[in-house]
Amino acid sequence: MHDELRRYVACRDAGDLKGALSAASAACHAAPGAAEPHYAYGEAWLALGEVVRSGQAFAAAAERRPEWVDAWVNLGLAHYRAGAIWPAKLALRRALSLAPGHAVARANLAALMRISGESEGAEALLRDTLARDPGNAGARLNLVADLLQEERPGDALALLDAAPGLPADPTALRHWHLQRVLALLQLGRAAEAREGLRAVAALGPVPAELAPLWHWRWLLLAKAEGRPAVAGAAAERMARALSAMGPRAVPEHRIMGHYDLAKFWSSNGDLDAAFANWQAGHTLLRPTQPFSREEHRAFADASIALLDSARLSAGARAANADPAPVFIVGMPRSGTTLCEQILAAHAQVHGAGADASKPAGRPGLRALP
Repeated sequence: MHDELRRYVACRDAGDLKGALSAASAACHAAPGAAEPHYAYGEAWLALGEVVRSGQAFAAAAERRPEWVDAWVNLGLAHYRAGAIWPAKLALRRALSLAPGHAVARANLAALMRISGESEGAEALLRDTLARDPGNAGARLNLVADLLQEERPGDALALLDAAPGLPADPTALRHWHLQRVLALLQLGRAAEAREGLRAVAALGPVPAELAPLWHWRWLLLAKAEGRPAVAGAAAERMARALSAMGPRAVPEHRIMGHYDLAKFWSSNGDLDAAFANWQAGHTLLRPTQPFSREEHRAFADASIALLDSARLSAGARAANADPAPVFIVGMPRSGTTLCEQILAAHAQVHGAGADASKPAGRPGLRALP
């Protein structure tokens, strides 16, 4: 077993991926009950872009040594690359239960939480990670992505500028500059954004997994400079780059790339191109935010059956006598006004007035800022 693992390391370090895979496979056959050969097998498959097979190998390693943190982390990353978001989150949470400060697990779990709808939890996890380790470039870049998505470019730029240093990894460094460029563009600082893009170009060819982000920033720069034809050409290049992204691509980069193109083409009146990109983005997002009409209907029917007139009139009552006001908050068009109206219809409930964000004449409890 040790000879085969040494051969695996030698082949891996020499860039002989097929030789590394063969050596790792031989090590697994020589010692099927050991965790290390299966871990090496997972690394070899991952290097070849076979994310499903790599996940199976990392799962075998974690099964044989449940306390091995890196096995759980790599299992999570393999699931992530395969688009299996929920299993990826479970594996990364298992890693963090074993090593709460693990930087890679924290950064990637936060990214998964963000694209699966847990944006507040993701931001809290990232901020806690940076408080523990200010030099964690992955966590900083993920938090910057959150802030830019929420159109908070000033906060994003400040977070980048407050870092103790630039990332050493070339891909992370390119991503760093690209995120800074996007923050500058959102702030209307086009000349500085152009300088930032030149800094990215000086690092050499942009990897395929970052190419859509690269072209999107050139598109935004062209729009900011009033050059619609150049922006349209950048959009075409971005579409080709999305199609050419390899197995190392981060899933949300594909998703957001299609959404960005959809918004661009919609603003330019090309509704067919916009709809095609909306559809492509939603197709990629579906595994991370699944929705079943049948399951939702069954939930609504079960709620109606449970909360009938008998249950509402004779059911359990809350014993809370706290006189503090209740604030009803929620997204627009989510039913907060209707909820307030229903509650305020009771003789012992008083609606405190309309939210300043609502049109005049529409009652609603005042929301917290």
